[in-house]
Amino acid sequence: MNLLSSLVVAIPLIFSSPKLEIINSPIIDKQDIILSYYVEKLAYCESRNNPNAYNSKDSNNLPSYGYLQFQEATWKEGIKKYKILPNTEENEYMNLIYDKDTQIKLAKKMILNEKKGWRHWYNCSKSVGLNSFNSKDFDELVERIINAYK
Repeated sequence: MNLLSSLVVAIPLIFSSPKLEIINSPIIDKQDIILSYYVEKLAYCESRNNPNAYNSKDSNNLPSYGYLQFQEATWKEGIKKYKILPNTEENEYMNLIYDKDTQIKLAKKMILNEKKGWRHWYNCSKSVGLNSFNSKDFDELVERIINAYK
């Protein structure tokens, strides 16, 4: 891939909101489709999809880090609670706070398993409609998302 084709691929990623690509598959994990959809919208709102984003003073005057703007206490607590990094020493958790994939995994666990997990991203959750998320409505939500991208 030459430099020009790299730029052509990168420019739409930088200047557009997240897009969900629906792949025809006999096995569809509805839960993951819904969570991925909301997490991508949330990431765009929180960091404009920048995994290296840093906010020195979030709405509660504490710093937030990375793709989904985790704060240190929430990050450490979530990593332990959901056993996201089982082979990592606790004193190493902050070294991985900018890891996009780990942030996505943790966010999905929090949203799915905590009664109001969306509250960790209060303003952006309201903005993207995550505050009305109900894991019991997966079928309806999947249809709505799929139809939005047809």
